[in-house]
Amino acid sequence: EDMFYGAGYWDALLWKVIIPAKTGDKDNTGDAWYIGDGTAYIVPAEERKFSFPGASFKAVYNTKTVDLVIQDLMKHGFKVGGGETLGKTVVFAMNHHHAEMIVARFKKLYPQYPEEYCQLIDNYEKFADTLIDDFKEKPGFRIAVSVDMLDTGVDVPEILNLVFFKRVRSKIKFIQMVGRGTRTCEDVFGPGQHKK
Repeated sequence: EDMFYGAGYWDALLWKVIIPAKTGDKDNTGDAWYIGDGTAYIVPAEERKFSFPGASFKAVYNTKTVDLVIQDLMKHGFKVGGGETLGKTVVFAMNHHHAEMIVARFKKLYPQYPEEYCQLIDNYEKFADTLIDDFKEKPGFRIAVSVDMLDTGVDVPEILNLVFFKRVRSKIKFIQMVGRGTRTCEDVFGPGQHKK
């Protein structure tokens, strides 16, 4: 394992420690990556009318956009269990209030899911470390809405979906955040169906 410490993105791909990141935008009608000046965004097609970076705060901090992104995630996110269950997902929120809004909107849109399905993990949570462990270990905890707690240094190979709901000004941090979803994972989609 020490040989991987400090390895770059391309080395990790070559050694098959991670898989290539994918946007899921096959026909250029869904979410799009905007990377420029060290800032990265993923923006739903419906919201592309906003010019970045000046309007980025308004573009992601409103219930309409939050609802659209959550619905898109639930419809198009990578699934497990024969396509029935959303794969483990990290939503990178801008701040605590934004994260609270995302969790509240999810619970309003999808009341049929148990309380543990979508949870907030940030430094306001008294037992944040326990929540991170729960996200790793509990199959019912599918969506972790994080404010800087899961950006780097957390290894949950089962993560299949990443939602960037905030500006990322550092290219290095952005690559580390993408790395949360690129860990290899055997049998994640079922027996013999690996993340690739």
